[in-house]
Amino acid sequence: MSDENYLPTKAEFLTELVTGSMSMESKMASVQGSHRFPLHIYNQIENLA
Repeated sequence: MSDENYLPTKAEFLTELVTGSMSMESKMASVQGSHRFPLHIYNQIENLA
């Protein structure tokens, strides 16, 4: 089931921005994974989530 009107959460948007994988044309999917961020970026993600 795909939702073409799906908008990413602020945390997903920030994560893609930080990792450099952001593409406004790409379709998004939720994938569980493990990532390491510097503490200041982690705090920003937590505050947005």
